[in-house]
Amino acid sequence: MKKLIFLLVAIFPYLAKSNVVISYIQPDIVAPGMNSYLEFIAPYNTYGNFGKDTTFYNLPTDTLKIEVVNPNDRWKVTFGPLVVSWQGRLISTQVFAHPSLKPNSWDWSLLEQDFKIKVRINKNGVLSNEVDLYIVQPFPFGDKSSSTENILGAGLLGKRSPRGAMIVDSMILANQTYYVSTSDTDPFTPGNQGFLPFILISKGAIRGGANTLISVDGGLSGGQQRLLDAGPGGGGGGGRFYDAGLFSDNSQNGDDGGNGFTGGGGGGRNNSSLPLVTNSMKLPGIGTFEAAGSTPARGYSLNGVPPSYIPNVYESAGGGTGHPFGRSGEHCNDGNNCNPPGGYGGGSGVKQNTPGGSGGNATDGDGSNNSGGKAVGNKMITPLAGGSGGASGNPQSGGNFSGSGGGGGGAILIYAPEISNVQISAKGANGQNGVNSSNGGGGSGGAVVTSAKLSVNNGSTQSIFIEGGKAGGGTNQFGGWGRVRRDAPSWNVNIGSAASVPVTYYQGPTSDTTRYIKPLVPFWVSGSKRFEDSLQIWLKPETREWTYITTIPPNQIFWEVQMLLDRTDSVYYLVAMQSVPNPDKSNEYRAEPDFLMTQAAANVLILEKIPEFYCQDTLFNDTLLACDGQEVKFKARIHNLGDADLVLSDAYSAKGFLSSNINNTIVPPFDSLDIEITYTYNQNHPLIINDTLFINHNDNWTGAQNPFPIAVNLNLLDIILYSNLHSIIQPFSKEINLTSVRTYSINACLGESYKIIASVGNLTDTTINLENILTNGSDISVQIIGNRAIPRLDTCTYVIDLTANNLGTTSYILYYKLAECDNIIDSLEIILITTQAELTFLDDGNFPDTRIGNSNLKGIRLRNTGNSRIYVSSVSVSGNDFSIVDVMPGVPGVLNPNEEINITVRFSPTNQGDVFGSLKITTLPTDSTCVYSIELPLRGKGLETSVIASKYLLDFDTLFTCQIAYDTVYIINPSGSNFRYEIIPPAKIVGSNAFVIIEQPLSQVAVQPGDSVQYIIKFEQGFQGNHLAELIINTNEPGYEEVKIQLKGTKDTLNIEIIPNPIDLGNVDVGSTVASTFSIRNNGLLPVNLKNIRFENQQIEGSFSPSNAEILPNEVEYFDFSIKINKQNRNSEPILLEFEECDWIATELIKLNKIYSHPITNSPVDWGIVSGCEDTVKSIYVRNSSSNPFELKSWQIDGIDKDLFHFRGQNYTLPRSFGLNETFELVISFEPLYSPNGNKQAYVVFEAESNGEDTTIIVQLRGEKRSTAIAVPDYIDFGGKVVNTVSQLSFTFTNTGIFPITITSIDLPKNYPAVFSVEPNISGVTLNPQQQQVFTVSFLPTQQIRYLDTIVINTKYINCEEKVFIYLDGTGLPPRIMTLRIPNLELLDPRWTDYPIPIYAKLENDTLQNYNIDTLLLEFNRSLFYPKTVTNGRIISNNIVNHNRIIGVEINNINIAQLNVERKIAEIVGDVLLGNDTATAINFLSVSNPDALRVQEFYLENGSLSIKVCSEGGNRLLDVHNRPVTIIVSPNPFSDNTSITLNLLENGFHKLELYNLNGVMVDEISSFEIGQSVNKEKTVYINSSRLANGVYLLKLTTPTTYYTKLLVVNK
Repeated sequence: MKKLIFLLVAIFPYLAKSNVVISYIQPDIVAPGMNSYLEFIAPYNTYGNFGKDTTFYNLPTDTLKIEVVNPNDRWKVTFGPLVVSWQGRLISTQVFAHPSLKPNSWDWSLLEQDFKIKVRINKNGVLSNEVDLYIVQPFPFGDKSSSTENILGAGLLGKRSPRGAMIVDSMILANQTYYVSTSDTDPFTPGNQGFLPFILISKGAIRGGANTLISVDGGLSGGQQRLLDAGPGGGGGGGRFYDAGLFSDNSQNGDDGGNGFTGGGGGGRNNSSLPLVTNSMKLPGIGTFEAAGSTPARGYSLNGVPPSYIPNVYESAGGGTGHPFGRSGEHCNDGNNCNPPGGYGGGSGVKQNTPGGSGGNATDGDGSNNSGGKAVGNKMITPLAGGSGGASGNPQSGGNFSGSGGGGGGAILIYAPEISNVQISAKGANGQNGVNSSNGGGGSGGAVVTSAKLSVNNGSTQSIFIEGGKAGGGTNQFGGWGRVRRDAPSWNVNIGSAASVPVTYYQGPTSDTTRYIKPLVPFWVSGSKRFEDSLQIWLKPETREWTYITTIPPNQIFWEVQMLLDRTDSVYYLVAMQSVPNPDKSNEYRAEPDFLMTQAAANVLILEKIPEFYCQDTLFNDTLLACDGQEVKFKARIHNLGDADLVLSDAYSAKGFLSSNINNTIVPPFDSLDIEITYTYNQNHPLIINDTLFINHNDNWTGAQNPFPIAVNLNLLDIILYSNLHSIIQPFSKEINLTSVRTYSINACLGESYKIIASVGNLTDTTINLENILTNGSDISVQIIGNRAIPRLDTCTYVIDLTANNLGTTSYILYYKLAECDNIIDSLEIILITTQAELTFLDDGNFPDTRIGNSNLKGIRLRNTGNSRIYVSSVSVSGNDFSIVDVMPGVPGVLNPNEEINITVRFSPTNQGDVFGSLKITTLPTDSTCVYSIELPLRGKGLETSVIASKYLLDFDTLFTCQIAYDTVYIINPSGSNFRYEIIPPAKIVGSNAFVIIEQPLSQVAVQPGDSVQYIIKFEQGFQGNHLAELIINTNEPGYEEVKIQLKGTKDTLNIEIIPNPIDLGNVDVGSTVASTFSIRNNGLLPVNLKNIRFENQQIEGSFSPSNAEILPNEVEYFDFSIKINKQNRNSEPILLEFEECDWIATELIKLNKIYSHPITNSPVDWGIVSGCEDTVKSIYVRNSSSNPFELKSWQIDGIDKDLFHFRGQNYTLPRSFGLNETFELVISFEPLYSPNGNKQAYVVFEAESNGEDTTIIVQLRGEKRSTAIAVPDYIDFGGKVVNTVSQLSFTFTNTGIFPITITSIDLPKNYPAVFSVEPNISGVTLNPQQQQVFTVSFLPTQQIRYLDTIVINTKYINCEEKVFIYLDGTGLPPRIMTLRIPNLELLDPRWTDYPIPIYAKLENDTLQNYNIDTLLLEFNRSLFYPKTVTNGRIISNNIVNHNRIIGVEINNINIAQLNVERKIAEIVGDVLLGNDTATAINFLSVSNPDALRVQEFYLENGSLSIKVCSEGGNRLLDVHNRPVTIIVSPNPFSDNTSITLNLLENGFHKLELYNLNGVMVDEISSFEIGQSVNKEKTVYINSSRLANGVYLLKLTTPTTYYTKLLVVNK
C-alpha cells in the first residue's frame, strides 16, 4: 500500500495538492558528530509544495520546519536553516547527528531501530509523508591503494545508501579508474535508485595517485560500457530505431531506452508497409522509479519526471532528463515533418535522415531544428543533478538502424577535509552511429562538486571532465557542457580536456575544521566564499534555537568570525549560508535559491579545556574617512603567559581622543583577549590625531611597561558624495540622466517591479569603499554592480529593484553606507505614485446557434475600470471558428480609466456541435501605463449546411498606402453533401471602397457536391486608416441566400517622431567637429526601413552611425552623428532621412551658435593650515583660453569670512581687456588672527563682459586657522543634564610650542553667566613650553532648553596676540522618573520551587546605564512565598513582622536603553508555599536611591501573588510560621538508630517510606494524620537492624506532593 501511495503522489501529484509531499531526500545518511548537506525533493510538478521560495530557521514559530516523528529522537539529529527554492519544490538544509551517538553498523540495512529516524515536513500544521534518515558509522574504507577492486559502493569498496550516498572514515585510492555502482540501492522502492546522484562524504582525507580517476561518465554505468545508459544521476539516451526492409522480419527490432535517473525513450521498428513485419515500440529505459499500472510503467524519476513517450510512436526517441525539475526530450511522431523542440535537459527526436538532438545541461545541446536539449538547472548545482540523454537518430533506409542517443554524465559530490590527486569525470556519452545521418545525439556533461574545508589539489593539468558527448557518425554536434562547483578555500583544479571550456566553476562557501572549543574564550571560525557574495553565519546551542551571528560582506573570498561559547550547552552547531544576489526565480527550469549551503560549510563544535598563551601590540597607524560620530576600532590582542589572572584594571588616553573597553578586565592564565581601542570622530576634531592609550595592569614582575602604551596615529579625510540617476530599464526603458539628484518621482503600477540604474559619485580626496546601500522598506532592494571601491571623481553604479505594493504615494529612501563609516553618509529619495490597472468585459461571449457556413457577429465592450492608463498591445481570439472583425478604437493603443474598446467578434462554425474559444487582451508596460491581461470565454454552436466559404474573413493585415494586396475565397459544396445549389451573380462589397472584386462568375452557376466557385478581392492603394467591409454572395440555398465574407485591412503612412527636433548644438567653435545624438520613434503600425541619412547641404562634412536601420512599431532607434563646423555652416542645417517605404523623406534640423570666449581661473585657492599670527599671500589667475577677448570691469571679496581675506598692493586701470591666453594676476592675503580655529571660506567675485554680455567669474578662497602652539578643545559638550543639577567637565590648555605663552585674560560666558562658569579665572599667567593649565567648566541648567555659549582665552606669545575660542553646549532635561512594578501572579502551584517573581522598571524621559539600587524594601504574606536569592543582586535583609515578611533587596547594573519600554531588572527567586491564605499583596515599602543626580523620582506599582488550592475534603490552607517543609535526619550517616524530624505544613494523611537506589521500597516507616493544630512537627525513629550498609532514599508523601532525602547506613 505504501508503494501505491507513493506512485499516486509522484506520478499524479494533482491528487495530493492539499498535502505536503516528499519524493526523496539526498543524501539519506549522516554520521555521529558530522553534518550532511541535505536536499528534500518534491514531486516535479507540485509548485508551492513546500510553500513560497524563502528561508526559514527551523524555529518552533516557523510555518515550515523539519521534524522527527518520534519525540525520543529529537536529541539525536538537529536540522539547520531551511532554504526553499525551485518554486516551492526543493528544501536545502544541514542535518547534524549528535556526537555521543554510537550506531551499531555502517550498513544502513543492519541498523538497530534507534538509528533509523523517521523525518517529515510540517507546513502550517499540515504534515508530509515520512522518509527515513539513517545514522551510520563511517564505513572503514581506509587504505585501498593495493586493492584492484574498482567499483565504489560494491564489494570491499562499501555500500551505497537507499538514496545513493556513502560515508567513509577516509580514502586512500590506487592509481586506477574507479566507477560507481549503479546496482539498485533500495529493494523496497520500485525502479533503480542506483541511478541517483553519488554523494561521497569522508570524515578524513581522500588521497589518490598520479592517475587516480573517479568516473560517473555516461555510457559507463557501473563500469560496463553501454552508450545509451547514464552515469549515476544522469538521464538515459533514446533507444535506437529500425526501418524494416524487403528481407526483414520481426526478429529485428530497435532498443529499449537507456537507463538513468530518468530513462531514455524507447526505440522500435517501422514495418515500412511490409505485410509480414509488424510495427513495434520498445520500452523506456529503467528510471529511478517505476509506476506500476501506468503506461509506460517505467522510466520515471523518483520524483515523477516522465520519460519520452508517445503511444505507438517509436521513431527517433527522446533522451531522459537528469534533473528532477527538468523535462525529457520528445519522440518524433511524423517521419517527414516532425521537429519537436528539445526538452529541458533531454534531446528530442527529429525527422528522417537527421541526427537526434543532444542533451543539454549548463549549455544547450546541439541539434537540428532546435532539437537539442535546453540548458537546465543552475550554476550552484542546487539540487545535485546530472547531465541528460541525447535522442536517437531517424533513418529512412530499409533494413537499417539509427544510432542510439548517448547517456548523460552523472552527478557526484565528493567531500573530505582535504582532497588530493583525485581526478573526476562526468562526461556525457557519445551518440551511436546510424545510417544516412541518423546518428544518435550525444549526452550532456554531468555535475561535479568538490567540497573540502582545507584544499582540493588534484595535481593534474586536466582533473575534472564535464564535456558533452559527441553525436554519432563524426558529426560536429555535441551534448551541452556540465557544471562544476568548488567548495574549497584552496582549489588546484583544471576543468576539461578541450582547448576552450565555455563554463567555469561556481564557488560555494566553506568553514574551517574548528571542532573542539574552549568555553568562555573567544575563538575564530574562518572559511572561504564566492568573492561577489555575502555570507550569513548561524549558530545553534544543543538545547536552544538557531541564532543569527553575523553577515560577511561581499568583495572578499576569505572570512573569519570571532565567537565565544558559554557553558550552557556542550555541543553547538554552526552553519554558513552564502547569499545568491538577485536569484533568478522566473524560469521553472533554471531557478536559483536565495542561499547556497554546502557540505563544507557547517561545523559541530564541542567544548574543551581552556588553552594558554601571551603576546602584545604597540602601534596602530591608519588613514580613514572623517565620518561624523563614527567609531574607529583597533584590536589589540593581550596574551597572558603567566599562571594567574592578568588584570587589566583601567586605561586612559593621553589626549582624550581614545577610549577602550577595559574595566577590570581579566585575561585568564595562558589565555588571550582582544581589547578594543575606540576613536570617535566629530567635526571639531583636527584631521591629524596622534594619541596614546595607556593600560594599567597587575604584571609587575616580567619587566613589561606599566602602564603599557599603545600609540594611535590617524589621518582623517572629508567625505563628499553625490547621486546620479541614469535610466529605468524595467518594466520599460527610459533615459533619466540626472546628476547630483536628491529626489526622483515615478508613476508606478500596483504590483509592478521597477529596475533603475543609478550611481553614486565620489568627490572625496581618496578612494572610498561603498559597503552597502540601505533602504527603508521591504519593497525595495539595491544591488551594487559597479566597483565598490570608488576613486576620487569616479562613480559606482547600482541597480534599484522596487515593487509598487501600495496604492498612492510612497517614499523610499536609499542611504549610502561606506565600509569605512558606521553612520549613513548621504541619501537619495525615490517617490512612487502608484495606480492600479483593471480591465472588465461588459458583455458575455455567448453566440447564437449558427449554421455551418454562416456567421454571427457580436459586439463585446472592454472597459478600463482601474485608475491607471493601460497600453493594450493586442486583441486575439483562440478557437478556429472565432475571429476578430473590428477593434475600435484600434490597438495597439492607450486606454484611459473609464474608457472602452468595442470589439466585434465573428462566429463562423465549421463543424456541427458546441464550439469554445476565448477572447484575450494583452497589455504591455510603458513609462505611463500599467499591465493587466484578461480573457473572456467564447461559446457558440454550429449547425450543418452545404454552403461553405473557404474562409469568412479576408484579413489583408496592415499595409502602407502605396501598397496593393490580393486574396481569394471559395464558395464550396462539400463532397459529402447531398444537395446542389446555385450562385446568383453579381456579388457585391458593402462598407468600404478600399476593396474591389476583380474575379467572380459572370452568370448563374450550379455548384455540385465537391465543386467550388472562386472570388478574388483586391485591396487598393491609398485609403489610409482601418477598413471593414462585407463581400455578399447570393445563393438559392434556403437559409443561406446571402453568404457574407468579412473584409478587413488597414493602410498606414509614415508616422515617426524625431527627438529632439531641432537638435540644438548650442555654442560651437569654428573648425571643431561636434558629435551629438538623436532618436527616431516609429509611432506607426508597421516597421519602417531607413535606407540613408544625409545633409541637405552637400558642402557639409559629417557622418552618421548607423546610416540605415529598421525601426519596429513603438520602438526607438538611436543615431550618432558628427558635423564639421566651418564658415559654410548656417545656424540651421537640415538632415534628410530617406525611407525605403514609398520613397518617403523626413527632415531633421540642426541649430548651432559659433565661437564663444572662455575665461578660466585657478579656483579654488587654498591656504591650507595657517596659525593665528601668520600672514600669508597667494595669487589668483584669470586667463582667456579663447580667441575672442573678454573684459574685466571690477572685483570684490565676498562670503562668510570675507573680512579675513584682503587684496595686496595692486592698482589697475579698469576696465581691462584680455586677448587669447592673456592672464590677469591678483594677490590676496589670509589674516585669521582674531577668528576661532576652523575652516574659513570666501570668494573673489569678478564682474566681466564676454561676447557682448555681462558675466560673473567666481574664485573660491579657503584656508584653515589653527593655533599651532596651543592645544585646547574647540568644543565642550555636556549633552543632556537634569535641570538644577551641576555637572563639571575639565579641559587642559597646553603650550605645545617652543616659546612661553601668557594667558592675559579670560572672557567668561556672556549668554548664560548663571548657567556656565569657569575656574580658575586667571590673568597674567605664563606657561612655558609643554606646560599645562587645567580649567573646570560647570554647567547648571535651570530650564529644559539648549544652552550655547563661548569661553574666550586671550593669549600673547612673542609679538602675537591671539584669541582662543572654546564653544560650550548643554541641554537641560526634565527629572528622571523610574517606575518599578511587580506583576499580579495568579494561581501558582504550591509545589513550585525556585519560582521567579520579576521586578520591572522603565524610564519615561531618558535612558540609564549601570545604575544600582542600594535597598528596595518589599512586604508580603510570609506563609505563601519563601525568598532565597535575587538575580542581578542579592537579599540584604530578611525580617518577620507579624504575619508578613519584609525583605531588603539590592539590585545592581540596571540598564534601560529605550524610553517608556519596561525592562526586567531582577527576579526574587524562591519557593511557592501552601500557606494560611490564597493570595497576598506584594508591596513596595521604600527605595534607597544612592545617586539622586541620575534618578530623581520613583513611581511604585505593587503586585500580588495567588496560589491554586485543592478544596476537596476541606480547606487545605496552612498556618505557616516562617519556613517550608523540612526533613532533618540525625545522625546521618548512622550505624544503629537515627531520628527523623519532620516540619510539616499540610493537614491530612502523610506517609514515610524507604527505598533503595534501584527504586524498590524496603520499608514503610510510618503513616499518620496531621490535624488542624498549630504544631505540625513530628519525629520518627529508624533502627538499622533490618538494613544493609548503603545509601537509601527517604520519601515523605503529603496530601498534595512528596519530598525526598538521602539516608546513609554505615554499620
